Amino acid sequence: LRAIKDDNLELKYVDEADSAELHYAWEFATLAAVKLAIEIALEEMDFSFLASELIATTKEALLEQMTETIIGFSKFFCGYKVFDVEREINYVDENIGYFIDGRIDCILVSPNGEFVIVDFKNTLNSIPKNVYYNPEKDEVPDFQLPIYKFIFEEEQKKHGSVSACLFYALSCSPNKNPKKIIYNTSSEENFNDTYIIKGVEEKNANFESTEETCKELLEFFVERILEKDFSPESINLDFSNCRECDYKSVCRRSFSVGRKND
Repeated sequence: LRAIKDDNLELKYVDEADSAELHYAWEFATLAAVKLAIEIALEEMDFSFLASELIATTKEALLEQMTETIIGFSKFFCGYKVFDVEREINYVDENIGYFIDGRIDCILVSPNGEFVIVDFKNTLNSIPKNVYYNPEKDEVPDFQLPIYKFIFEEEQKKHGSVSACLFYALSCSPNKNPKKIIYNTSSEENFNDTYIIKGVEEKNANFESTEETCKELLEFFVERILEKDFSPESINLDFSNCRECDYKSVCRRSFSVGRKND
């Protein structure tokens, strides 16, 4: 994706129905490019010993999965350009006194010039379930994409708004629909088939409501922090304490630690 962006190219897909010969040639070229990328990564990147061994022993399966994912992604977003990859974003609210920073996995630009935000997940199961605010449950929703959209649009006021936000599961077969589109105002044909637009007005209203709720919660968290009002007060962070904490939605309570090669 970064190379496509740097060369100002479009994502391409050659349909077998249009040209079987070109389709298989394109698939073969994609497979060869992925294979080369894996070899380069194994030689140049500083993986932990365990990660290196895992990649080496599952290389063929990894090659197949990565190629399938790239083909599925390119097919859905054929004609789109890559605006940015792993884009650093930040926002400062000088009135209340807080800042937010983050990194958007992928931002695409459609043929009509509309921005699309894509957040990659490893599996379908890792895609958040609570993507919309539910006042009846009074729980903080997953605020990743609403906040990404808000900050990016603040940065790009002169260049247009975001027309769609979605999660994309990398290890899911395109035949099983790896996409979870949670916001869609796109005018593009690929976002307007019957399956995708089902219930779209309700989803968009829920997303916009969630975006506003997230902004309100940011102010709430800042006010509580400035007042040094933290809960729970106990430093024993077990399940019973964390369950009642107002900050649990924005607190990382588990970590993955990997050992690097010396």
